[in-house]
Amino acid sequence: MSVLRRLPRRPNESILDVIQRNLDPRQRLGSDSVDLPDEESHELRPGIRFAAGAQEGILGFHHSESGAVQGVERLHRALVEVATRPSRGSSRELRRRMREFPREGDALDALVSRVATDAVMRHARVTDELRTVLRTSARREEVKLAIVLIGALGDESDVPALRVLARHEEFTSYAAVALGNLVDDPTHEWLVLAEAVDGWGKIELVHRLLEDPTPEVRAYCLRRGCENRILYSYLALPIALKCDLAGALAEGDLDEGLVEGATDIFLGLIGGTDGEPGGSIYDLPRVGHCLQLYVTALERSPKTLRHARTVADMRRILVDANVDRLIENGSTAEELADAVRACDGVLSDPSWPQLIRDQLEQGEVSWEALDLARSLDVNVRELVEERLTWFPEDSSCWHAFITVCVEDGRLAYAIERAEALLDLDRVATGATLRLVVPGVEHSVVDRLATELQKHPGEGWPILRRALQSPAIRERGLALRALSQWSELPPDSRAAIEVMTHDPDEGLRADSAKVLRGEQLEG
Repeated sequence: MSVLRRLPRRPNESILDVIQRNLDPRQRLGSDSVDLPDEESHELRPGIRFAAGAQEGILGFHHSESGAVQGVERLHRALVEVATRPSRGSSRELRRRMREFPREGDALDALVSRVATDAVMRHARVTDELRTVLRTSARREEVKLAIVLIGALGDESDVPALRVLARHEEFTSYAAVALGNLVDDPTHEWLVLAEAVDGWGKIELVHRLLEDPTPEVRAYCLRRGCENRILYSYLALPIALKCDLAGALAEGDLDEGLVEGATDIFLGLIGGTDGEPGGSIYDLPRVGHCLQLYVTALERSPKTLRHARTVADMRRILVDANVDRLIENGSTAEELADAVRACDGVLSDPSWPQLIRDQLEQGEVSWEALDLARSLDVNVRELVEERLTWFPEDSSCWHAFITVCVEDGRLAYAIERAEALLDLDRVATGATLRLVVPGVEHSVVDRLATELQKHPGEGWPILRRALQSPAIRERGLALRALSQWSELPPDSRAAIEVMTHDPDEGLRADSAKVLRGEQLEG
């Protein structure tokens, strides 16, 4: 999900116009949260929506069947009406059927098959009407169906508009298929488009490219294909298998792009969950051998904390892994032991602790540095705390500080520093229906309230403010934390009773449970 970035919209502006107006000189949008004209009708809560392309992406990885036949027949009939009895009424009916059309399962494939075999669909009135929808509609579901049908019934004159729509990831997967049907070289088209998107649309494009990977596709995927802002694990294993990661790493002269791409792939495999879409480290054949090749490549590359963190995480996984499963997938016990020793060789470099401290002293609080510090038992709490003294508005630094305090068993100290360096009373402005609220104070209270669920009896001053936050999430975290207390703080009941009138229905019910002494599930 993402928080909307509200942009001014011109009256009667179509989706195509909105996207075209927001493209930068590189033909990229820069943000998938560019407001589409129908945004409010697709919000889950005020200001909160699915990330662009997320619903299609989730449906693609978590497939579900639906009754597509009725939708196909109704939309086909509407198209026939446009072709044979054109009128304003038939145009309105077509758009209505487009908005109602199911997107799950095989509905779109069934629709394309239906119209492609019907000579009536070749009537100019049909393609003209679809192009009108494509260029003028302000409703995304109409535009998506117009893209699909133009891909089946259109020609090269439709390519420029489809390329523009493809740059917004709400439409990338649809436009990629349509463009593939209309251009001479779909692979080149998808490679160019993959460089212009980085979310669900890119995930879809890379999977398409991997269906028949040419040398150009393999070179791109191994270097830049895995990088996206959703989950590396959706792409890591398919790229490693289809593009022969081990073979590429075994070659002599490796460029920096390949080393960085391999790092992305290993990070994706590390983050993959066994049995979930994308696969995990258990699905990579001869993982020990592949990791040794990666470590050898690192020896010839400039050192970065990101590389070291990847090696540390891979080592931890191999040590804790189900060795029998790895052996079943081609590894040997000797290869796995050699891989662990190779990782130890990288991590034993005495320069890593100083590189971590140098980065933190320069004000760069990265998770790579913190994860590596934990792996190497480097205490960085004092450095992070010193940075907070100078830059208390740095949310990422606060998250790092709270993390290391929790790991050291010093949550109370993290609360003490937050009270000293921030005006946390700014959080307690009263309940609204906003799911989250930006700002460092809200971020810190959210994180502390999350941790306080595991520390019943502690942190009432933080929870008191969270109960009065405008953010639904913070109020909910405070209620769950208080529900773990054996006895509520004396002055908490009044605040919880106020929440029995909360604007959020779920929180009203939860507050009543807490007052009755019931525990809430986390």
